[in-house]
Amino acid sequence: MAPLGSSPAPSLHARVPFHPPRREQDDTPLSVEGELPSWLHGDLVRTCPALFEKGPWRARHLFDGLGMLYAFTVADGTVRYRNRMLRGQQWARIEAGRGWHASWADGPQRSWLRRIVQPLPPSTDNANVNVCRVGDDYVAMTETPHQLRFDPRTLQTLGPKRYEDELGPGVGMIAHPHLDRRDRSLVSVATEMGARSSLILYRVGPDGRRREVVARREFTELPYVHDFGLTQDHALLILHPWRVRPPSMLWSQRGIVDHFHWDAERPTAIAVIDRRNGSWREVEVPGDPFFVFHVANAFARPDGELVLDLLAYPDPGVVEALRIDALLAHFSPAAQLERVRIAADGTSCTRERLVDSPFEFPTIDYRRRSGRPYRYCWGAQDEGGERWLGEVLKVDTHHGEVTRYQRPGWNLGEPLFVPRDRSDERDDAEDDGVLLTVASDLVNDRAELVVLDARTLEPRATAAVDDAIPIGFHGQFFSR
Repeated sequence: MAPLGSSPAPSLHARVPFHPPRREQDDTPLSVEGELPSWLHGDLVRTCPALFEKGPWRARHLFDGLGMLYAFTVADGTVRYRNRMLRGQQWARIEAGRGWHASWADGPQRSWLRRIVQPLPPSTDNANVNVCRVGDDYVAMTETPHQLRFDPRTLQTLGPKRYEDELGPGVGMIAHPHLDRRDRSLVSVATEMGARSSLILYRVGPDGRRREVVARREFTELPYVHDFGLTQDHALLILHPWRVRPPSMLWSQRGIVDHFHWDAERPTAIAVIDRRNGSWREVEVPGDPFFVFHVANAFARPDGELVLDLLAYPDPGVVEALRIDALLAHFSPAAQLERVRIAADGTSCTRERLVDSPFEFPTIDYRRRSGRPYRYCWGAQDEGGERWLGEVLKVDTHHGEVTRYQRPGWNLGEPLFVPRDRSDERDDAEDDGVLLTVASDLVNDRAELVVLDARTLEPRATAAVDDAIPIGFHGQFFSR
């Protein structure tokens, strides 16, 4: 086994706002400034990488920080806060000093004998990317075969999520499933690695027990898929030329990301999957290839044209920029909101930029507009360097107008839209609600829940947390 402390990475704990919290809290009342909407009742539950060193272990990438769940309960004009580290197998191994499983940039720690017996290294269950409700289970997700159940009231880890189906325990699942509005099922993408490697589109019924295969496609080189678009009848997967040959991972001691390569001579393509019959066709996107983490929305027009709105990077350089040593220097994401239009016959497509303002973590009026024509998209952008400027943006996709809420000296995370009236599906109700975003101070170990008017981006209320909340990725608001 390689020494546990060999080639340690720089510590991200040296920089705010990546400090871990001082303690775990159970149900702490927060002081509120401003006025919360009387109709806002529910739990904002989020996950984030919160611990980047423990004993001899040092994370080498932001995606590898040990995950933490945290939640704000909003009810009757009050806010209460709680947080809990995710205690899965990866946490237990690191805490016991027994090495760790393969993660994004951290190679597995295992003996030569273990490498011979198990050529593909076991992967992490450090579910620090997103949370979702699957049937009756509340689940924290990453991009491996492992999901962790948790108690939404206490945030305590309850153990792995298990499915009763033929896919088995070895397929990796992305952390961005989509809700099918018609039957309340979840639709998502899985990766199967082995002698025959595949991308799999699957659905999980409302009971949350079985993953049913909708479509499967084998690849010699598997493209990385983080998110995808879902319309009423189709799934749209982005097949950019950042790919991996699964045999290269056999007996490897490197992190998962180190096996991928970018082929700039190869185009980005869109896989158009008909969910009614499982048919799969691919269409190349004209112009230079691009890389995508997140999709804003997808929908079909009356003439059959499919529209996919995504946040495009020119290449996967953002992945390298999120390594610990790079984050200790400077980082500003530069993804652009672009629209890909796919002809009804699936033989061609076009690409256009919707606005020139870069941002990430796109969110929409998901419950009412996901998979349907929409107008508004919100997101977050942070400018690093000596003067850090966090901002939330609102984009009018019809007219290209951009509205901003800015907060110098703070990081602003993913804004989540909560509608005032979920049953009101009028066009003029699309931005009638609030945005919930978490702000992390860049100087002091403190954070705030920020409630913005979704229409104007004017602040309505803040709730202060007297502790650090590290920069994170995604979450969900569970209404009551």
